[in-house]
Amino acid sequence: MIGANGHLVVTVPLERAFDWVADLRNEPLWNPSATNVELKTDDPPALGTVFEEDVKPLGHYVVTISEYDRPRDSSSTRKTRRRA
Repeated sequence: MIGANGHLVVTVPLERAFDWVADLRNEPLWNPSATNVELKTDDPPALGTVFEEDVKPLGHYVVTISEYDRPRDSSSTRKTRRRA
């Protein structure tokens, strides 16, 4: 399993910061290994939202938001998938 944790001090409202982090389209701005992030379901991100992304050197992933309690908690599951 791959895990990522981090801590930041932000000066924006909690809801705004949560929304930014929960939207994986922003991931390439802080994770240079993440590219080609695409939203595959309706906007805005919420429980059940699906993204696809490439993560170097690990490959292509389908990411589903599996827990979503705005603005307290967001978790996702990632499955490796070959690009069609």
